[in-house]
Amino acid sequence: MKKISDIRAALATALADINGGGVFYTRLLPANIHDTFSNKIMLKREERDYPKACITLEDGKFEKRPSNCVFTTLNLLVVLAVKNNGERDIAAQIKIEKFVEDLEIAVNLNSTLGGLVEDLSLVDFETDGGFTDPEGIAACSLIATYIDEG
Repeated sequence: MKKISDIRAALATALADINGGGVFYTRLLPANIHDTFSNKIMLKREERDYPKACITLEDGKFEKRPSNCVFTTLNLLVVLAVKNNGERDIAAQIKIEKFVEDLEIAVNLNSTLGGLVEDLSLVDFETDGGFTDPEGIAACSLIATYIDEG
């Protein structure tokens, strides 16, 4: 049986691809990728703490099939946060939208998390719409599906 913590850790590794190079706009440091969510992480406000990403499990569904395999669907939430670094920096709302685009690319490039899941996809997201300026926050819903052989 696959462990949910392994899937969160693999997703964190996939997010490390968002390094500001190639197709990625955002430079996400590995130290700012958290495979759990807490207010303590989100309340860190130092410049070095941005951008940041937190991964958490919303819920899951496990269906036992007649062949004794278990079809699993996990609903994951990835919370992204960015910060405007002054007058010469682009607006936080633009930064967070680009960060969501980068997340979508990273998910598409790592859609099986190295064979750990059958499919991983970004299904929905919502941004703060500029409400938390100078920060920008997005909540992104992902679905991971896999089959555990009995």
